[in-house]
Amino acid sequence: MLSAAAAWDGLAAELQAAATSFSSVTSELAGAAWQGRRRRRWQPRPHPTWGG
Repeated sequence: MLSAAAAWDGLAAELQAAATSFSSVTSELAGAAWQGRRRRRWQPRPHPTWGG
């Protein structure tokens, strides 16, 4: 029983570390410089018409 509890504690610690890392990465990407001038200038290409 004690070894199972220790294994669950280890898993919980790993999941917490992964969640913290994910939060850090997503926050960094949300505020990154790639949202600057180039993003505003980009225009999507029109979709091709089929059978037209």
